[in-house]
Amino acid sequence: MVMPTDPETNLIENLTIPPRPEVLTLINRERQEEYPNIKKISDAIGQDVSLSAAVFQIINSPALRLSKTITSIHQAVNLLGIERVERVVTIVSMRQSVTGNLNLGRFWDSAAEVANLASQLTDKLTGVNVDDAYTLGLFHNCGIPLMMQAFDDYKNTLIEMNETDLYPVTQIEQKRYGITHTKLSYMLLKKWHMPMHIAKAAYFHLYRFSDLVSQNQLDGDALSLIAILKMAENISDSYRKSMRATENKNEWEQTKDDIFLFLGIDDHDYIEIKEDMLEWLDRNWDEQ
Repeated sequence: MVMPTDPETNLIENLTIPPRPEVLTLINRERQEEYPNIKKISDAIGQDVSLSAAVFQIINSPALRLSKTITSIHQAVNLLGIERVERVVTIVSMRQSVTGNLNLGRFWDSAAEVANLASQLTDKLTGVNVDDAYTLGLFHNCGIPLMMQAFDDYKNTLIEMNETDLYPVTQIEQKRYGITHTKLSYMLLKKWHMPMHIAKAAYFHLYRFSDLVSQNQLDGDALSLIAILKMAENISDSYRKSMRATENKNEWEQTKDDIFLFLGIDDHDYIEIKEDMLEWLDRNWDEQ
């Protein structure tokens, strides 16, 4: 289990890796200043309808419990804080850039459900940043659309990966294309200046959790994120009762004890957590 080598990095750069938008460069630059220019940030966000809508959706969400609806981007940025706004803008921009011209409605619906579950699980399992959990849930497989854009036969490869007993399944991608979707996810997150523990979690999330712990290659933040992600995927699979749930059942059974040990919980704790999360989905998540 090693990080991408220089030749792999060169291959990645030859693929279509979306550049980081100028608005994010501006926000990051202002965040470094002693007195950030909120107006400059607000004006940049306000020029993009989708970014403005995302900021308003967050600031006016029931979770923040504000007494009145916010309709000013400037006010929203002030209330949310620059760091939170930067993460929201990154998420919206990255999703748009990765999607390209592909029709990926189901892909993003599934990712959003996992991301929301992961963020909810942070309330049950302390020590994991809620924004980090959401970001990993949404983008841990963001290399898949990039592979689809680069290789015409990649959909067939995905089917083959779902049916193989190889471990890790990314061996198929590596042999066929010289690159894997997890490496692309890692490089994209890194290129867009996301926290390194998120990028590493995306890179390693398909490895056995016990191997990750024993090899001591990841810090506690990355391991915690992967543990949360795996739980969120298991709950999502159970909720959907889909074919994917059957495919992933053995993987979860093999790794759950290691995850529980790392998080300091047992089967009984997880049953309660899972039941709470399934009820939360029933209340808050429309069937896709």
